[in-house]
Amino acid sequence: MKLKDVSRLPVSLFKLLFVNFLFGNLFFMIILGGFSLIGLYPVNLNDEAVYGLKGFLVLVLFTPFTSLVFVSLFWVWLKVGNKIITKLF
Repeated sequence: MKLKDVSRLPVSLFKLLFVNFLFGNLFFMIILGGFSLIGLYPVNLNDEAVYGLKGFLVLVLFTPFTSLVFVSLFWVWLKVGNKIITKLF
């Protein structure tokens, strides 16, 4: 089997990465948001400690944005690496 056959990336790689990063991060953000709801862990928003429902909402609404940033960087890294590998071999 040739390397080009194995290294072909699926068309929906960005979507798969985004869903995986989103649900991976969402689990921890809900836990930290729960801690914020009961007042154990502050959420820092503009250098201000936020507790309660507002802190929970900030974490849950901020999760897709952070996942999008990480996935974008990771996707570019994979695309560039795939191009380099296919040119070398």
